[in-house]
Amino acid sequence: MNRQLKNILYGTGFGVVLFVFLTNYGKVVGSVHGVISMLQPLLIGGVLAFVLNVPMKRIESVLEKKLCKKGRFTSYRGISLFLTILAIIGVLAILCVVVIPQIVASGTTIIEQIQILYPEWIVELEKHGFDTEWLESLYAKLMDEKILSQATGHIGSILSTLTGTISTVAGAVVNVVLALVFMVYFLLDKNRLGRQSKKIVQAYLPEKISERLIATGKLMTEMYASFLGRQCVEAVILGMLMWVSYMIFQLPYSGLVAVLTGLLAFIPYVGGFLACAVGVFVIYMVDPWKALLSIVVFLVTQFIENQFI
Repeated sequence: MNRQLKNILYGTGFGVVLFVFLTNYGKVVGSVHGVISMLQPLLIGGVLAFVLNVPMKRIESVLEKKLCKKGRFTSYRGISLFLTILAIIGVLAILCVVVIPQIVASGTTIIEQIQILYPEWIVELEKHGFDTEWLESLYAKLMDEKILSQATGHIGSILSTLTGTISTVAGAVVNVVLALVFMVYFLLDKNRLGRQSKKIVQAYLPEKISERLIATGKLMTEMYASFLGRQCVEAVILGMLMWVSYMIFQLPYSGLVAVLTGLLAFIPYVGGFLACAVGVFVIYMVDPWKALLSIVVFLVTQFIENQFI
């Protein structure tokens, strides 16, 4: 078969596939969505395994150097996975202990401040010619205690909504459990899965393409591991510096701002601005002047961390 005939066959085949896809677009999209939904736990488990493999690999290397050479352990992969999961749970627990109480406190403060400042806002809006009737009616409905008694008349709809919510949550729990099972399997058997994937790529792709694909995958993995490790260290340092700075200047919600700064440090460019904006908003409800001071403290602390640390 000559090259021209091959090109004709390839073009014809592509045209037929494109025609079938366009004429059955809805069915094709529905089928793809169904397949993705079925594979969702597998995909989530793969992503989690890819992320957790970075700290697990570090723990694995330490255990191999310190313990396995002395003959204390013959298998360290399961131990490293357990320690990694334990560390993640510890970090999440600390975040919950620090963040949730301050979020509740800030939410309560915001509601109280809205009740206090609401009349002033209405007066200012009316001075500038804004129609505040809809805002007053909305505020009255939200603050009216009768809204609770009105809700009792819709028990049936509430129960049906609750039932649908429970079924949705149950499905999400099943997906999470399956994703965790896949994650554990991927991490415990990653060497064998890597060798098998490499063999499949080499078997079904040309040699040059397979080598380039394998090299690219290895490079991406190394770059991601380096980025995540350094970013975690930077997030911890920046969060601690922010907490110390806010404590020195006696600014409220220092723990909340510090944790948010550390978490949002993983978002390039805009993460710091988001953390600063949230801090300014919650502090403004307590003291507007301290909110202005918090902007200066945040920017100076971030500048010092970026330039010197």
